[in-house]
Amino acid sequence: MSAVRGFRPGRWPTVLTLLLVPLFSILGMWQLHRADDKRAFAATEARGTELTAIEVPTGPLPPLAPGQHLAIRGDFVARARFLVDNIARAGVPGYAVLDVFAPAGAATWLLVERGWSAAGGARDRLPLVADAPASARLVGVVRVPYRPGVVLGDERMEALDVGTWRALAVDPAAAARVLEHAIAPFVLALDTGSPAALAPLPPPPSPQPERHVAYAVQWFGFALALVFIYGFYGFSSAGSTDRE
Repeated sequence: MSAVRGFRPGRWPTVLTLLLVPLFSILGMWQLHRADDKRAFAATEARGTELTAIEVPTGPLPPLAPGQHLAIRGDFVARARFLVDNIARAGVPGYAVLDVFAPAGAATWLLVERGWSAAGGARDRLPLVADAPASARLVGVVRVPYRPGVVLGDERMEALDVGTWRALAVDPAAAARVLEHAIAPFVLALDTGSPAALAPLPPPPSPQPERHVAYAVQWFGFALALVFIYGFYGFSSAGSTDRE
């Protein structure tokens, strides 16, 4: 009983500790999950680069792995474009341009990452993007669609004009809902020499799972430090009260 009576942290330090320690722990676990996701992504792309390139002249899309090379024929879908925002190239603000492609003989459409385009002037004006040929044989690499670490939801897809949307990231499922048509769950990033290719996008950041592990250690350290401070304050407050 004397040990319990010797610990008097107070109401508000207790409330803050009960709130912040779980929060810091959740943030630490989230960073560990991010590290696992990036390790898995890097491993999947590495396996895909080792697979044989696939030529699909017509018919349904075969099973594909991220990093795998693909050549496919079909037609670009009119008025179906997505602009991924905040993509700078050599210091110039711009977009990653994704057009929608209908592979020959396939019911599922495909998001095609054509490359980079400068944003131009005002935000409410569409960028000047070179037209893609109506029909083409495209060559590129299968990619997992980019998503930032924190996403706010499909409502962030902004309609700029008829058939053109802007977003911080393009989720094929959200694109399918907007277009009311099935979309493949990956993106075809065009090779530089492929028809319809634009200026190359800046290279994506490396996965760096170690960075997320370091962030996780920091959050767990904050939680541990808070518990230590809480305990120290509780016993110090009890000692001061007893002396009085």
